[in-house]
Amino acid sequence: YLETQKIRVRVAQIKDIKGSIDELAKKTKVFVGIGTQAAVWLGDNVENRQKIKYCMVYDPEGVGLKKEPPIDGLKVEAPLKMQFQLIAEVLPKCQTVGMLYLSKTTNGQKLLKDVKAQLPKNWKLEAIPVEKYETLSDAVSALFSRPIDIVWTYPEASIFNKATVQSMLLHSIWTKIPVFGYSLGFVKSGALFGITLNPELQGKYTGELIHKLLETGECSFSDETVARTYEIVLNDYTAKQFEFSFPQSILEKARYIFNPQNKND
Repeated sequence: YLETQKIRVRVAQIKDIKGSIDELAKKTKVFVGIGTQAAVWLGDNVENRQKIKYCMVYDPEGVGLKKEPPIDGLKVEAPLKMQFQLIAEVLPKCQTVGMLYLSKTTNGQKLLKDVKAQLPKNWKLEAIPVEKYETLSDAVSALFSRPIDIVWTYPEASIFNKATVQSMLLHSIWTKIPVFGYSLGFVKSGALFGITLNPELQGKYTGELIHKLLETGECSFSDETVARTYEIVLNDYTAKQFEFSFPQSILEKARYIFNPQNKND
């Protein structure tokens, strides 16, 4: 995008940057770290952190990008508000969300607090701390025994491994409680619906924001922009098993609709 605006772009991998970056910094108006490793490296090596922006970064606060002076950019975590708005549109009668979480970690505790804060008004949360159960399978069973309308999932490798996902999807079919999948693969495997990040969109919007920054001296890397880099994914086969029909508004907005009758799926 930036090159189409006649803005000179130099692309380099960390291993290709020799010696001090100070001389390069004198000739560079903005550094963009694509991915967590690149963004953190720039933050550690570029003296003027205000010159740095990023995209495709997971947990920018956790990796130190928000320490003073903070570095702005587009993260890869989908805004919670956007996810719950999508759930509400697909399931208008939804009132209770179920989730698994890590109760003994700082990130897990923060996530639980954030989820509670972002839930729509009058919704309830059934949060299952996985540490209280002997196995993840036991935690999944406990979750689906609760009076919930949907199970919400999120990227957490220590919880959502292959076995946990399979157990969760089996319980979903048995109980007819749908699962919200956090990735394309999760929905394709059997979650009723969910979201997937489009890296090209994240790159495009980052380019637009950098262009605005160079033109006006300011730009906003907001959650609203992050939300625009995610696309809706539906599983029509699971919907048929549930005897469920997606609202027309969702069908029109969905980027991917999986159906076993479609050989391209």
